Amino acid sequence: MIRPFLHPISLGFSCLVFILLTSCNSKEDCPPNQLLGRLSLSQESKPFLPFENIHYLVYIDSAAIDTAFLINPKALVFDSSWTVVENICVEDEVRADRYYLSEHRTADYLDSDTARKFRIIGNLNINEDFLSKNSTPANPVLYDELKLTVHRTNPSISSGVATTEFVASDRGNAANFSDSLKARVQRFALLPQVKIQDSVYQDVYEFKYRDTAVFYFKSGKGVVAFRDINSKWWNLHKAF
Repeated sequence: MIRPFLHPISLGFSCLVFILLTSCNSKEDCPPNQLLGRLSLSQESKPFLPFENIHYLVYIDSAAIDTAFLINPKALVFDSSWTVVENICVEDEVRADRYYLSEHRTADYLDSDTARKFRIIGNLNINEDFLSKNSTPANPVLYDELKLTVHRTNPSISSGVATTEFVASDRGNAANFSDSLKARVQRFALLPQVKIQDSVYQDVYEFKYRDTAVFYFKSGKGVVAFRDINSKWWNLHKAF
């Protein structure tokens, strides 16, 4: 009996056709995306990005000699993003989601002195606590997250970038948070008062990196003080 010879190229083409057909069938089995509704940020979280009409942030160094002038022509940008609450189908990177369309805010300020490269980036959006055992599509465990990034010198230097992810609002879901999210919440204690050089701030949160304070932030003001990698402190002097 003579067996037909399959050229390697023909065999490869046949396999490709088979994979494509399989992928098509997988996509057909996957349900379409479903929009559950729309979500707005909590009123208690919005003041953490208080830059709706603020185009300039001015910081003064600890010696009151140098000034960092940060600019953002667009000020606070309003956007929308998906808050995924269930992955209906995940197979070979093909997925269909149930999601809420949630409010999203962004601010990005860059120092006008390009040699110094100070930069403050803020993002405020709504997330689901995927690790929570109590989170379901019908009743998801959601929270408002503030992500702050401060470039304290050239961003190409790893130690010059500090980023924190802060729960700006638990949206009434604190009791249902996963252990990992509860641990994150506990890392940020509200400080009644703190003094940075000659400036005194009340009701601020402290972000630490390797046991050294990197920056302080608060509701209604944003980042009020930060420390660069040369151990010089910068205090918020004016926002307009």
